[in-house]
Amino acid sequence: MREFGLRRVDAATFQKAFAESRAVMRRGAFLAPPEDNAYEEQENYLAEDGRAGFSITADGWLVSLFSARPGRGFLKQVAPFLRERVEKLVCICALAEGVASDTEEPAHGPLVEAYQKELGFHVVARTLDDRAVMGQYYGEEFIARFVQDFGTPYHVFMTKIQVPEPARIFTDYFEAEAYVQAL
Repeated sequence: MREFGLRRVDAATFQKAFAESRAVMRRGAFLAPPEDNAYEEQENYLAEDGRAGFSITADGWLVSLFSARPGRGFLKQVAPFLRERVEKLVCICALAEGVASDTEEPAHGPLVEAYQKELGFHVVARTLDDRAVMGQYYGEEFIARFVQDFGTPYHVFMTKIQVPEPARIFTDYFEAEAYVQAL
């Protein structure tokens, strides 16, 4: 861990660092709030300066990956460490206006591409439109702002293993999550 400048921290320390970084990150308001995760049941890691980190669940999900450091490169720096420990992840994407979410495979964007390149992960499932479920959890104001700034939110589920069939498309976030959990 030292070669990556990481240290394992307790849940309270991670939650505080994540909350502080989330407040200053360009798109931090659109990350799941720290209270949405059970960090006390996970392995939590922070960069030595506390401005970047991630958490790994007991069953291998990468959660709350963040960096409030200037520039890019944190994912690349920690990729070898993550490739050894992480099996799955989910990230939010936005469907550009004019793309038919149920008939066209959207270009998921730079975050998914980074996970593919740096971690070798594969897209195995995605949802169509998560405005309703996200509105239920984060409020209508959150969704209105997200749609205005980025487009229609949907989730992309990725795993270390590549499944033989094309990525499955789900209308329900929780069905997609259960599918990926069963892989």
